[in-house]
Amino acid sequence: MSLRWCRAAALLSALALSLPAMGSAQGATPSILLGSDAVLVVTINLQEAWGEDLKDSSEIGQFVTTLLQRAPYEPDVVLLQEVRRSAVLKTAKILTQKTGQTYVSPLPLAAEPWRFDSAGTWIESDTAILMNKTTMVSVGSGSSVKTPDPWNEKYDRAKKEHAVAVLLHRATSQKISFISLHLGAPPSRTAAYAAKITDWTKKIAAYQIRKHPAMVHVMGGDFNWPKNVDGVVQPFWNLLHQDLGYIEGITLFTTGSSNPAVDYIFSNATAVGGGSGPEGSYSNHRFFWSILKI
Repeated sequence: MSLRWCRAAALLSALALSLPAMGSAQGATPSILLGSDAVLVVTINLQEAWGEDLKDSSEIGQFVTTLLQRAPYEPDVVLLQEVRRSAVLKTAKILTQKTGQTYVSPLPLAAEPWRFDSAGTWIESDTAILMNKTTMVSVGSGSSVKTPDPWNEKYDRAKKEHAVAVLLHRATSQKISFISLHLGAPPSRTAAYAAKITDWTKKIAAYQIRKHPAMVHVMGGDFNWPKNVDGVVQPFWNLLHQDLGYIEGITLFTTGSSNPAVDYIFSNATAVGGGSGPEGSYSNHRFFWSILKI
């Protein structure tokens, strides 16, 4: 058994009497953490890419500290949204310092999370992925997939670019395709806008399935759309669950106020644990985590 799993076992044994039951904000099953075929994935819209958010990067340290207090053990992969290169590197540095394990981006990082492409389209690439080098190995150079952003406040022609990385899980030699996504934010909750969210989700999932057909798929981030609107399960959710073989791994283990609002982790692997961080000063989004058996 690796040092990492021994640490997790010791920690959970010590906290056994105070661990919350499944369905609470930190709902994790101690026994599942002892196997070497589990991958802990975190998603967080960190709000460290634009405007006023850039003036106080101490919020990144608050996020990492809270994450390591609330998650059952050190994450294998962190999916980031609303980040620029400096924020990604600082998050990796603090995670490395606090865990003693090395966190890096498997993808090249542009200094600024925006650009014009050759056709004059405004591209926002504010998503990133961090991996734990103790447990994961990068495969290839990574890629991205784009979706329209018709509600961009500055440009009529705009797109969102979502980070894609293939990582090898050291313990199992299983390749996993990860996508960190940040969809455009609709101005209201209407059926027409729900259809757009569904179309974009379908495009991203189709890209992952087509490019990485024989892998575990993980697609997480800020969907800017909830599972339910007025008590009705939304089309993008049904598309992923019923048609494309993805299952959302946070909502299986959270209830009530600990449920995600628009941030999710979907995968074709089995989710065996999940939970949420508290509402905090590091972002107006909470972080969420899912443990996947691969």
